[in-house]
Amino acid sequence: MASNSSLNTKNRKRIYYAPKYWQFDPIYQTNVKLFIKDLLNLKTVQFIEGSKITHGFFYGNHPIQEVDIIATVTAFDINEGKKYTKYTLDDGSATIEFIDFKNDDGPILEPKFDRGTVIRVIGKIKDYNGKREIGNSYGRMWAEKDPNAELLRWLEILTLKKDVYSRPFILSKRTITINNVSDVEEVPPILSMVSEVPESVPNTSMPSTRIFERMKNSDNQSSHTEEAFTDLITRYIYKNNLTRFSIVRIRQSPELNEFAKKVAINQYPCPKPNGQQVAALFVKALRVLMLEGFLSYADYHKISYRVDSLFVDMVREWKVQI
Repeated sequence: MASNSSLNTKNRKRIYYAPKYWQFDPIYQTNVKLFIKDLLNLKTVQFIEGSKITHGFFYGNHPIQEVDIIATVTAFDINEGKKYTKYTLDDGSATIEFIDFKNDDGPILEPKFDRGTVIRVIGKIKDYNGKREIGNSYGRMWAEKDPNAELLRWLEILTLKKDVYSRPFILSKRTITINNVSDVEEVPPILSMVSEVPESVPNTSMPSTRIFERMKNSDNQSSHTEEAFTDLITRYIYKNNLTRFSIVRIRQSPELNEFAKKVAINQYPCPKPNGQQVAALFVKALRVLMLEGFLSYADYHKISYRVDSLFVDMVREWKVQI
């Protein structure tokens, strides 16, 4: 007899509450940490209350107000009136524009951050002229000094999506009573219900066959791209029999550093890439290998990496030659 769990999952509905109930969702009160791809895929729901029409952005059925992302600046543009700077940010999943408005009366003469800089920004998500962007009017943007910042944030997001964001927002009379709010109905009305679609989580239960393709793909080294650089790191780990290592260990490789510099030169219009641009390429490559199940963190402080044991056993069994 089939269990009811699959039936419940299939028929589960997603409930969206009207704006006056968003305050009861703790996630609405936080700066939500998501991938840029997730921000672009946030569901927009329109609300009609009397003559007032508003809309909200939802991840699952959680209303989202402000977001916190770490990404690399790939382009920037100062508007003609020099009132704001538009940054194009890339976190490896997608790109989005971040609008940084000036906080004083003087014109903006130059951008705060150059191309290739890894920065952290906090702002409100919004749609403007049919395009999603993040708006900032409080100067909440900083350069990240830690070369592992992007990778650490990537893992933090995966944990949040699994342990926090995946839990639906359910509002009850008890919730309202605890918050001592009396100007709302005892039983909140349901705005709409749609079929629940579980958020996708990378499957890292076994190493991807893509890893073996990376090890064999020596012809790809003539193309100085991020994909080729990830292939090169994979081959370097295998050839040096590394089962546990720190990012410092692979950053010491002259071969990897020289290749990373060539990739950076192709990406940014500069004859000599800076250390932050090179470090960002290492972080992105390691992030991809973690997503593919090849690597995982080896210590509590998330400083070193471990090659997946199943992958090591498969290599020994198949005797892959590269």
